[in-house]
Amino acid sequence: MTRPIHVSASNIHGLGASQLVQSLLPALAAAGRDRLGTIFVPESGPLAGLAADLGLSAAKIARRLPNAASRVVECLSTSRYYPVDGDMLVLGDLPLAIPGKQVLLVHRLHMVSGADTGSASGNAKVAVSRWLFRRNAKYIHRAIVQSDIVGNELRDNFPALDGRISVIPQPAPRWLSVAARKQRGEWNGERPLRLFYPASAYPHKNHALLYRYASDFGAREDVHIVVTLDPEGADRPGMLMPIGVQGEEGMRDQYHRADALLFPSLAESYGLPLVEAMTLGLPIVVADLPYARSLCGDTAIYFDPMDSGALDQAITELKQRLSAGWQPDYTARLALVPRDWNDVAERMIALFDLP
Repeated sequence: MTRPIHVSASNIHGLGASQLVQSLLPALAAAGRDRLGTIFVPESGPLAGLAADLGLSAAKIARRLPNAASRVVECLSTSRYYPVDGDMLVLGDLPLAIPGKQVLLVHRLHMVSGADTGSASGNAKVAVSRWLFRRNAKYIHRAIVQSDIVGNELRDNFPALDGRISVIPQPAPRWLSVAARKQRGEWNGERPLRLFYPASAYPHKNHALLYRYASDFGAREDVHIVVTLDPEGADRPGMLMPIGVQGEEGMRDQYHRADALLFPSLAESYGLPLVEAMTLGLPIVVADLPYARSLCGDTAIYFDPMDSGALDQAITELKQRLSAGWQPDYTARLALVPRDWNDVAERMIALFDLP
């Protein structure tokens, strides 16, 4: 008899992670409706009513402790949160102490590698997360990662998972796939070049480079850099345009107003905005690092993410290419990504059938 597959998404609160689940869960419902059991979701937020709206069995998990503390309790005393029989798809980096087959989605690169996060509190959370991961690794049937880079890091840091790691890349979120594609090549130098960088204010996202660039080249009036940072608070250099966190409609609007995606991040488990930009045919100016090379190949413009001068050279190259009518062709790169979220869901469900 086939065991039900439950889904743990109750710890998902961040915008990017929530958007992932909002794309994945409808696909899971379509691909495995006869197998899906209970969907565990947060008590509030965008995911709270999603499972019920899809006609799935849902259970809301109320977390009275701060999220980090409740995650520790959850991993040590799983039955308090998930008193179920069957298998479990866990969308939250940390394995649970549960019987049955557990398929775990792992995407936090710092947790996998143990690398410095740039803050003492972040490093403390990473240390605890790695201890919990190692403690509960024996419960993992298969681990899912989104890139070979993270897969190799996971294998190196947790050798017990060797042979149980599956790479399933992530396509653009559903909210982007329904947006009409903008025709590129319209920038002609008569207005400022508009670059878009959607990222939260974590140290590894490297907004510091953009501040240095704005300071070093602030006399330029031909470049606007739109960032999804809080527009309130400290003064921002003139060429930086903070617009705050954006929802789906806001993100669609910003992508279609942008002339290119700017992505200076120093560390990524995958780099979803790169896939989003490729899906829309949007030019990409990105840090010359392995995560970007693995996704973009030779289709992007690369720069040293520690050097504001190198960024300026990359932007100058972008302007020259756009003025010449350049439109990047991402066909071969997108062929390496699942065709849609139904494909992702089918691959995930198939892991439960492996011995």
